[in-house]
Amino acid sequence: MVGRVTPVGGPHTDALLKAQVAQATMARLMASAGHDLKQPLHLAVMSIDRALKDSIDAKTAGRLRMATDALRHLGFDLDYLAQSSQNPEALEPRCQPVSLNAIAAEIELDWAFYAETYGVELRIDAPSAILKTDPRMLATI
Repeated sequence: MVGRVTPVGGPHTDALLKAQVAQATMARLMASAGHDLKQPLHLAVMSIDRALKDSIDAKTAGRLRMATDALRHLGFDLDYLAQSSQNPEALEPRCQPVSLNAIAAEIELDWAFYAETYGVELRIDAPSAILKTDPRMLATI
């Protein structure tokens, strides 16, 4: 039969072939989605940056900076998703020593304005510890 590949080795080989085709299709879809979502994301960041250059009050500027930061984090996550879909090894943890204090400080910095906006006192007390973890995966969590 022309145009049809008949796997040799029975149903297990057929299932493996189907799984590989599905994985390749999913990788293309994820890479495409990551790329396609970057354009409106980039436009949103540029629009907010432009609004920040206009004369606005400090409270509004703070909220816009928070939105910009969130969109940039989303952009990094989309990049990671696209790269990971093309290279399954990118999903393997790359453990290294990471300071828990540094992670806590980053979280506090990311969320302080948001908490203040809603009248919540944000205080993170982290022990001085070094974790052996993948910093990128931990940041995503």
